[in-house]
Amino acid sequence: MNIFKNRGTAWGITAGYVGLIYITLGGIGTLQLWLRDHGFQTIVSTAVLVVTFTAAIYLVIVRLNHRSSMNLVTLTAACAMYGYIMVSFAPHPSARIHLLEYSVLATCFYYALKFDMKGKQAYVIAWLLTCATGLIDEVIQAYIPTRTFDLNDLMINAMAATIALLTVGLVVEDEK
Repeated sequence: MNIFKNRGTAWGITAGYVGLIYITLGGIGTLQLWLRDHGFQTIVSTAVLVVTFTAAIYLVIVRLNHRSSMNLVTLTAACAMYGYIMVSFAPHPSARIHLLEYSVLATCFYYALKFDMKGKQAYVIAWLLTCATGLIDEVIQAYIPTRTFDLNDLMINAMAATIALLTVGLVVEDEK
C-alpha cells in the first residue's frame, strides 16, 4: 500500500508539508501566545490531537480493515505511548502538537521513500529525515522572538516519528 500515487506527488506533498512547518513557525508562535493568553491553548491542542488520532485509528481499523487482535493491541499501545509522552515530556500544550506534526511527517517521508527503497531501510531513512527536519525547525525557532530552541521538542519529535513508523510497519504495512 502507498498513500501517494507516484514518486513526484509523494515528494511534492512531503516537501510542501516540511515547508509549511517552517513558514508557519512565527505565526504559530503568535497564535499559541494568543490561545494561551485567552485560556484556549489546552482545549485547542487537546482537541486537535484527539480528533486526528481518532481519525487515524478509524482509517486503519474501518477503512483499511486491519482489525486483527495484534493490530488492535498495537494501536492501543501506540495510543498509550502518545499519552505517556504527552504527560511525561509534553505537559505544555504547544509541545503536544509536535506529536501530531512529526508523526505525519515521518509517515510522509516513509511513503515517499518507499518508491525507491524496500524493507527496513525506508523506515530508518524516514526517521533520520524526520529528526533532521525537527532539528532545522528548532534552529529556526532560536531566531524567532516568540519561539525558542528546545532539546525536549527534538526528543518529542523523534519519539513521535518512532511510534508513527512502528505503527505503519506493524499495522498498516502488515501483510496478511
